[in-house]
Parts: sequence; structure tokens; C-alpha cells
Amino acid sequence: MVLGSRYRVKDAALLHLLPWVLVVAMIFGPSGCVGAEFFLDWEDGFPDGSPGLSPALEPSFSMNMQSTVERCSESGGNEITECKCGVDGYSPRNCDRYWGISSLHGHEVLTGLDWARRGQGVLKYWADGSARGLNDYVPSGQYASNRAEIGSIGYMYFEGDDVYYTASFYFPSDSWNQVSKYSTIITQWKMTSNPHGALRISNYGDYKLYYEGIGDWPQTSGSAGDGYYLGQVKPNAWNDVKIYNRKSTGSSGLARIYLNGEKVFDYSGKTLSGTRSSGGYVKFGMYTEVRDYRVLYVDAVGMTTDLSALGFASEEAWVAEHRDKPTVAMSGPSDGSQMGTGVGITLSADANDPDGIGGAGSVAKVEFFVRGDCLVSADAAYPYSVTFNPPSDGLYEFHARVTDRDGNTATSGSVTVRSGPTPPTAAISSHSNGDDVSSGAVTVSATVTPGDAAITDVEFHAIQNGNNQAMVIGSTSSATSGSTYSIQWTPGGNYGYTIYAVATDGNSKSGESDRVRIAVGGSSLTTTLTPTDDTTLLSGQRSTKTNWGKNEIYTKPEDVWITSIVKVDASSLESAGDIRSAVLRINLYELKSGGPWNFAVWSTIGSESWDESSTNWNNAPARKDKLAVISISSTGWNEFDVTEYLNTRLQDGDSLGAVTFWLQGDDSNYERLQFYSISDASRKPQFVVQYSTVAVPSEPAAAPPLACPVSAPTSTPATPTPPSEPAPEPALSDPAASATTAFGALHDASLQQAKPDLTGNWGNVEAYAKQPNLAIVGVFKFDVTSLSGKTVQEVKLQLYVNLLSPSGGATFSVWSTQGADDWEESTVTWNNGPREDQMITSKLIDGTDQYFAFDLTEYFKTRVDAGSDLARISLLLKGNDQANEVMECHSNREGNAFPPRLVIKTGAEVAAPPSDPAPPAGPAPEPTPPTSDPGPPTEPTPPAGSTPPAGSTPPAGSTPPAGSTPPAGSTPPAGSTPPAGSTPPAGSTPPANSAATPAGEAMTNTTNGACDADGRCVCTCISEECEAPAGAIAGAVLGTFFGAALSAAIIVYVYRHGKDVGKRRLTKYLSGPGGGGGPFGSPSYRSGLAVDRVPEYLENVSVRGPMQIYETPQKSGKQENGQRRKDDFGGNLPPL
Repeated sequence: MVLGSRYRVKDAALLHLLPWVLVVAMIFGPSGCVGAEFFLDWEDGFPDGSPGLSPALEPSFSMNMQSTVERCSESGGNEITECKCGVDGYSPRNCDRYWGISSLHGHEVLTGLDWARRGQGVLKYWADGSARGLNDYVPSGQYASNRAEIGSIGYMYFEGDDVYYTASFYFPSDSWNQVSKYSTIITQWKMTSNPHGALRISNYGDYKLYYEGIGDWPQTSGSAGDGYYLGQVKPNAWNDVKIYNRKSTGSSGLARIYLNGEKVFDYSGKTLSGTRSSGGYVKFGMYTEVRDYRVLYVDAVGMTTDLSALGFASEEAWVAEHRDKPTVAMSGPSDGSQMGTGVGITLSADANDPDGIGGAGSVAKVEFFVRGDCLVSADAAYPYSVTFNPPSDGLYEFHARVTDRDGNTATSGSVTVRSGPTPPTAAISSHSNGDDVSSGAVTVSATVTPGDAAITDVEFHAIQNGNNQAMVIGSTSSATSGSTYSIQWTPGGNYGYTIYAVATDGNSKSGESDRVRIAVGGSSLTTTLTPTDDTTLLSGQRSTKTNWGKNEIYTKPEDVWITSIVKVDASSLESAGDIRSAVLRINLYELKSGGPWNFAVWSTIGSESWDESSTNWNNAPARKDKLAVISISSTGWNEFDVTEYLNTRLQDGDSLGAVTFWLQGDDSNYERLQFYSISDASRKPQFVVQYSTVAVPSEPAAAPPLACPVSAPTSTPATPTPPSEPAPEPALSDPAASATTAFGALHDASLQQAKPDLTGNWGNVEAYAKQPNLAIVGVFKFDVTSLSGKTVQEVKLQLYVNLLSPSGGATFSVWSTQGADDWEESTVTWNNGPREDQMITSKLIDGTDQYFAFDLTEYFKTRVDAGSDLARISLLLKGNDQANEVMECHSNREGNAFPPRLVIKTGAEVAAPPSDPAPPAGPAPEPTPPTSDPGPPTEPTPPAGSTPPAGSTPPAGSTPPAGSTPPAGSTPPAGSTPPAGSTPPAGSTPPANSAATPAGEAMTNTTNGACDADGRCVCTCISEECEAPAGAIAGAVLGTFFGAALSAAIIVYVYRHGKDVGKRRLTKYLSGPGGGGGPFGSPSYRSGLAVDRVPEYLENVSVRGPMQIYETPQKSGKQENGQRRKDDFGGNLPPL
């Protein structure tokens, strides 16, 4: 529809709730051109908005670092440069004038999508800049995209206009996890030749969003020239941007930017660098510095100078359109309140999900949590409230989390409530951490605050360093003065001690103080050490010796820098008790203007014997861990604190004879300095260390998190959380003789030959056989020290593949490594990481979204048998065909559902190696937005014969694929045969005819159940009378079993470590025990319990342990033991 500038909808407030198919306001500016209003959400038509939008927007493409949009070739060109008029699907705007859509770059309308930001259509951009690689030029005869945009050439704004721009961007992680250079402009404002505003997304895989303009706001970029840092966008999700801009060449300009409904930028001042009579326009898409293949989705884009035409009364109302995330706040109990012992605590919350751009809001549920992530319960209806019954007196912290119908979540603040009396508190007042205490008698004091009762006793404790046993060193019931309680203590020697106090009151409630660490009989000393060597290293001249006399640091964004290293002989400190302070001091004689600038000091790995006269980048030690960052604003002395690092090395017993530090800029923003070297007598670097002759005890490890408190009693059993990954391959049948263990990767990363100094911990692990000399390899490190002394039977490296090219398959290989074995994923690079040694195995990878297993058995057997180091085993993954094949697999990054792992079998012989682990089974998910090109991915349906994940439960009424295998820990189908004489693992149910089955009990079609903590186990057995066809069994947990339509004959067979307790048949009736208790406890019922009494029965019995029930149809029309035929079932049994 078309709206005139003075046209008003009768109820304008309803306009923005309508499908935003196409709205255009025709406003004519000073030059007679169309005004600034256009809105698109691409429900149909072409990318430029035609045919519905008139005039259409202006497609814009450029190549090879050329910003100008050049004329296309009418004929004789190639598919990149030829004019595209007449080509199906091509946007017709200026198709006979300029370069257009090609294999190099383009845009297309995608429709019928349920993940679109508005409606069901989106605009997809793609651009390929890989021909540029690391360089700014493109080799002759090749093309690299520089621009893929659409501009509002026909819709202009002018100086003095208030312009409102809105757009939603979606960044698929497969594109934007890539690390290249600089940033990509996704929106720019043009009136003169250079943009007067630009929205930029970082190309470093960190999802940072910047706004660049002509104003004087700070440039807070990680890469020069990006502009003001707005925040991080979300990968694989819609990111809503709104920009308000008052166009002005003077001081009256305004700029406000909102990201996902929150203001992230506010500026007043000049916003235009100049004007022109034809006005200005906006462009959106991907522009400049495209150095690889990128995909961007855009939706709900528009610009206006009149918000009221859209039904928005104010800027705030306009911004609120993007605030479609739910909100939640705890409304009860009051923070800091106190309840009596055993009194239930009512938890309540206010939750709201406002209408948003995606449609009307709706709260799906509110969950309540205690002590972090311990779920109490959830409520799906207003008012949102649950009750928590404290299992014991104590302090409880609660918060709520709301989930809306779109899956968005929000978390409330927390409230703290005390159950029962308030206990006393205590604090050591006589000493502080790190105190040196003289030998002899020591006064130890504590300040005690009573709770709800008077103090009856204060007891003091001490733990000697190296001895984990606490000893009582004194107690008192009387205060020395006021609230201070003191004792006299004579330590048993010059050691480090940890002291603390415990106060007890008349309610028998106790409170323990924090623990204070002191050194008895120690002396604090200070020494200043002079480095033995220092030099400058050039990454651009790797074999050049650069000991210039002064040291330099110059860090650039192009991964090329000048850095300095400094070596100190600190062996004189190896007899110290502990390090109290350690600083590396450098004296600057030059610093780049415009600071302050951030510089960092790193630890190193590699050569310790280097000397400044012969060291270059290639043979120098490499950086390892960042130790400290300081902001430097002036020349003279500056110092880096490395106390923790040096003390850790001392306590670990490391040699301190050659401690090397690496110095570099921290922002990669052309920061530069020079400092004096050891050749300068008075201004040479210094290493100043304060230490003690007696070590203060190390800080104790953080206490493990408290176990989740269980509400007593709980009205609803907790729902078990399904595992996030498939279980390791099942253990061998005799656990005493064999075992299967899955080892996760300690570290994994991707190393780039073309970017040898770039760390590769960007998400997934990649292997890319790119030619020539541009390879990417994946590296994994494992600790399998527990294999020492064991017989290795089988080893599989399992990698979950999520991207593969070519799609038909390619061969990849796993190699042993040489060189660095102490690398970490946060710092490893091509230069300092492990190198390939010998190929262990190769495998054809021919699918995605599943695990593939590489057989490393012989390699690990050799290592274990030889007694080799098993704590740091590095493996390298690379393409084996050397034909540009590429594979990505999940990494060990937190949140990845299927991380890399070594599955190792030890002990008994394995009959046959298992096949590649199958992908996890499960119902197909709701359609989701894409993480890669093209389109939104869907989880594959498990094929016949696949293995569901461990512990999973099929949906009620579902039928597993023919021939499929039940998950580990579940009940296998009737008809399965366990290994003869096998012994089940702890916690499982021994199968019939195993050692635990009562003698003389002939059973067929046996299925396994589970055992409880008391050893009572339940399994279900289908009797021979049922005549169940093998493989025709569908399972259901007891809670859903009776609600499904079925007709079945089932025997429930219960035993307690081999002792038969009873069995009964379940057909139309559920048979209770025939007296004397039986398998379900008490009370007992006689056989023939009617179906309508099943719920009553289960409410009044104590079911011991989980019970799995499998059902199989009776043979049609067959009567068994006087029970009714299946035809009498009437279709359904009553639900529980």
C-alpha cells in the first residue's frame, strides 16, 4: 500500500501491528524527488522491492577493492561482469547499467520461512572475497567481492531532517565465526562521497558492533577506524537496530542508536560533513573488506522522517517495538526475610512478555530456582507461584526465570531468605592474610556477632601448612572486651598456618569465620634483579637478529608486529618460602602520541637458553599466557605485576634460572613504544621481588557448590534432564575384566598456515586442505594417564562433524605430533603449536551431523606398552586428499553438545570394533533460523538402526525405527539376548537367565529395568503365552504407559539380588501381589485389580526403584488364564 505524507490511518496505532508487507510514504523534497520513507520485509518480489515499491531501491555491487560501481558488459564478458537483464529472479533495477548478481556476490528473497523477523520473508546477501586472501590486492584474472548492497537512491533526506532507520540483521555463525581482517559495513549513510555514519561488524569472529561517524566521539575499536563500540551482536539470532539521526552540519545534530531495544549510543553535535541539493540516502548489505565467503540475512528494514505515520507517538514507542523479550521480577518473599524452622516459603514472581515485532507476547512458564541453578518448580499460569519447603535451617537464595512462547528467556534478581534462627558470625581480627608472625606465644582474636541467641563458646582452630588436619588451639566463653574473644597460642614451629574461629550460641547454631593464612617465624625480604638478556623480535623479518640496543613494541591489526622479550635469572629465589610481590619494570624513552595505550606481558614457552646476540623470531621462545595488562600514558618507569605467575612457578618447584617475559600491545591498534635495554646502566629493565622465608599457606580451593536442596516434601518429582550428548559405547559384558572410558579433550584449536601467529580457538575445529600453503589443521590434546599399566584393547577418536566439503565426502587423517606438548587452546598458533609427525590413520568422512570414529588402537597400545607420557597427547587432524577439502567438527567449547572424545576400551578382548557412533536420535526440532548457508538447518531424523542418546525416553505413543537400538541404560526390547553368564554393571538389572536370576525360572523375551539404592530391581518379562513377535515391542515409562492406547499382556517380574518376590500379569487388570507385601511394597491386593483402581493403587503403595514397562500386542482373540480378550479393552486405559 502507498501512504501520502499527510495521510493518516483512522486508528494509526494499529498500523504497526499489520503485516509489514510494504509501506511507502511519498514525500517530495526540495528537488522534487521522492521523500525519505520506505519499508520492506520481502514477503514477495525482488530484493530491490519491485514491483511493489516504486521507485525501487538501487542494487550496488563492486569488486577488487574498487568502491565505484562500474558499468556491466552488454556482451563478451563473463557471468560476473555481464549485464543481467532478462535473467530469472534478477532484480530489474539498473540491470542494463551496473554489475549485478553473480557467483561472486548477490542477494535473493527467501520466503515461506517461520524464522523470519517479520512475516515469512527475508533478504539474503552473500559475498565471496576469498580471492583477496590476506592481501589487499587480487591476483590477475580473479575477482573478489568488495560490495553487495542496496541503496535508497530514490528516497532522500536533507539537512535538518529527523531520520528514523530500522533494520534486523541475522549473522549465521558458520560465516561470522571466521577470522579475517578489519570489519564489514552493514549500513552506511551517504550524502557526500564519504559516509557520515556507518554501522560496522567485526571480521574477527567476535561479533562486535561499531558505529563510525564524523562526530568527535571516542574510537573504541579493536581495529583502527571501526568507530564507537556498541556491544556484541548475537550469532544465529535476529539483532534489531534502530538509529535516530538529526542531520546537521553544525552543533544541532543528534544520533541515538538502539540495539535489541536498549540504547547503546547517544551523541549530540555535527552529523553531516557536507550537503548536496539531491539529498542523502542509506545503503545496507555488506561493503568493503570482505575477505572470505560471508552470508548475511536482513529483514524489516525501513526509514522515515514521520513516526506518526506508522502509529508511533514517540521515539520511545518506536524503540519499544524491539523490546519483545520477556521480563520477570521476584515479588515474594521479601529480600532478607526470615521464616521459622520448617515453615514453607512461597515464591512468587511478576512476569511479562510485551507485544513485539515478532507478534503478540505470551509467557510460556516461570521457573523458580534456589542456590543458583537448582530448580524448585515451575508455574505456567498467572499468578506465578510455587512453594519451597526448606529441608533444613539455613540461608536460601532464590531467583526466577521466565520463558516466552518464542523461547526467549529473562532472569530476575535474587532474594535471600533465612529459614530458622539466625546463627552467630565470626571474623578473625588479630591477623590478615599474608602476615608474618614472630615465633613464640601469639594472641589470636575474633570479633563475634550474636545471632538470635547469646554466645556460649568460641573455639579457635589452626591448620599447619602441608597438613590438612585442623587442630583446636583454644576456646573461650567470655569476651575479652565488647564482642572480641581471644586466646593465647604457641605454634609448634616456624610454618605457615591457616587459622579460623567457630562461634556457637544458645540455639546450638554455629558460625565459622573466614580462614586467615599467616607465616610464623618468617622474614620479608626484597631483591632487585637485572635481566640477563633482552631483544626485539620482528614477525615480518623472522630470521633477522634485531638486538638494536633499545627495545621496541609496535602492534598492528594485520597480525604483524614488533615485540620484545626479556629474560631474568631468578634462581636465587628458589629457596624462598613464597613470593609476596613481583614486578617487571621498564623505562620508556618514546611513546606514541594520542594515548593512553594498553600493553601486555605474557609468559613464554620454548627455548630458555636464548641470548640476545643470536635470537630472532624463528628461534625465540613463543608467547603462552597473558599475565597482566597496563595502560601507559607517559614515558619513564612503568611496571607489570607478575606476582601470581612467579609464585606459582616457585610453589610448583619449577626452575627459575631462565624466566622469559614477552611484551606486546594489547589492542592491535598501532600502539607503539620503545624502552631502554640492559645496555643502559641507569635505565635498564628491573625485576623487583618481595618474598618471605616461610611460605604462607596457599589459598584453599574454592569449596564445591552446595548440593541442590530438595524441598521437603516435594509435591512433584523432579524431571530428569536428558543428556546433551550420546553416551560412550557400552561397557563390555564383564566389567571386572574390562572397561570403557570416554576422555574429553583438554584443549582443541584450529591452526592456520596463512596466519601463523593467529590463535585458533574460534569455536569449531577445522581441517582445510587449501592449496597452496594455506592449510588449516585441527589439533586436540588429551590426558589419559589413567591408562598407565592397563591393557589397551581399542581406542577411537570420535569427532562430531557439522560441516563437510565436498558434500559427497573426502578423506581426512589423524597424525601423531612432535614439538610443543604444553600448548593451550587460548594461545596456540601455527608457529608455537604441535607439528605433524606420523600419520596414524585416515577415514572417509561422508556425512554431517553425526560422529565419525578414527581407529587409533595400535598407536595407543604402543605408547602405553612403552611407558610413554600419557598426560599430554596431542593429535592433529588434516585433509588427506589435498584437494581443498574442508571439515569442521564440534570443539570442547562450553555449550557444544557433542565434543571430541577418545573412547578407550581396556581389558577383555573385543569381538569386533564398533561402527561409527550414530548421531543422537530425537524428534525433529521446530524449524530454526540458519547457522550456515543455505537456509535454516533441521535435525536429521534418525535412520533405521540408529542409537538414541543414553537415558533418553521416546515420546509417548512414538514408535522407534525398525531395527533401532534402545539407548544405554534403558530397557531393551523383548527378544533381546544378554551375553551368557554376564554380570550387569552396577545399577543395572540383571537379565533373566543371568547369574542373578532364580534357578529354574524359565523366561523368554526378557527386558532389563533398573535397580534402586537398596538393591531392589524391577524388570519386565513378556511370557511365552503372549506370543509376541520379536521386534514388535514399543516402550513407555510407567507414568505414561496407562494413557496410551494399547492391548497387552505383561508380566512384571521383581527380584532382590536374585530372590524372587513375585510376578503378576497386566492385561485389562493390573494384578497386585497375592499377599504378604510383594514387589510394590504394601498394602497388598489380591489378583484382579480393576483398571479404574490403578491410580488409587499406585498412590497407596511404595514403588521401590524405577520401573520400565514394555508392551506387546496379544494375539488377536486369544484368551489367557481367564483374562478378557484385547477386544474388551475399549481402546484406552485411564490415565494416571
